[in-house]
Amino acid sequence: MKLRLQGGTLRLRLRRSDVERLATTGRVEDIVPFPQGELVYALVLDDGVSAPEALFAENEVRVRLPREQGLLWCLGTDVAISNAAVTPTVLVERDFVRTAVEEPDDFDRFMNPRSGRKPPLVRPA
Repeated sequence: MKLRLQGGTLRLRLRRSDVERLATTGRVEDIVPFPQGELVYALVLDDGVSAPEALFAENEVRVRLPREQGLLWCLGTDVAISNAAVTPTVLVERDFVRTAVEEPDDFDRFMNPRSGRKPPLVRPA
């Protein structure tokens, strides 16, 4: 999962394995180590919210999605879930293979709908 912060927008980009883990466990997280401690960022499915939102507390950035909406997104084909009515604006989206440049982790990305480029079927050796 990738985290991007720009201005008032928080964006998470999920690979196929992240989406599968979110659907199965209800949580995906990653950690950025710093000398002073760790920054955790997580995406969770939560029955206690009615729209996507982002919170920051105790060195954790947590994006919460309504459980039913999040599961439908995981199992469906929509590209993204967003909420521009909150601060920061939240955008959760699928991570596509690039249109031209191959990368080692393309096998875990989604097919690019613009170019039609599909991920390789297996992890490169």
